[in-house]
Amino acid sequence: MSCFLDLDGVLTDFVGGVLAYFDVKDFVVDHWNFDKTLSAKLGLSLDDFWSHFDQSFWESLAWTADGRQILAACEECFGEEVYLLTSPCRTEGCAEGKMNWVKRHLSHYQRKLFIGSSKQAFAAPGKLLVDDSDANIAKFAAAGGQTLLVPRPWNALRDLQQQTVSYIREKLPCATKSNPCPRR
Repeated sequence: MSCFLDLDGVLTDFVGGVLAYFDVKDFVVDHWNFDKTLSAKLGLSLDDFWSHFDQSFWESLAWTADGRQILAACEECFGEEVYLLTSPCRTEGCAEGKMNWVKRHLSHYQRKLFIGSSKQAFAAPGKLLVDDSDANIAKFAAAGGQTLLVPRPWNALRDLQQQTVSYIREKLPCATKSNPCPRR
């Protein structure tokens, strides 16, 4: 079995990076398409909003608070069969920035990084997608893969976000009563 981990919102703090970039402190991100409401609040068109996120933005994103623990849980469960699967935005430098982030923080994953917007193309029996997008999860499941939605304020599991790591560990396929995922 293989595991595909999303970057933005799972391992990297894209939302925090965006809010810090625009120095916004009074904006709550509680829905997936927050870019539309935030760009309107900032008086920017959607194209202008996204144009700010160049290579240096993507490569300088911080880890999510629980990203290292999510990665560790997946590695404990899947061993060498963990891959990174991320969707790029259309701004110049996005893919290169994500590759540089992986090179800096997870160099052993450089050749295990897949960049593309159709994550469902990787779906098959024995393939698990760990993602924070309800839509990505639905498409991957519809294409025949297994899924695990990471609780975040912008998705259907928002009420579980205080227990994200324990939730992930409980839902990983290796977590059965007779064979729980190892705890660090």
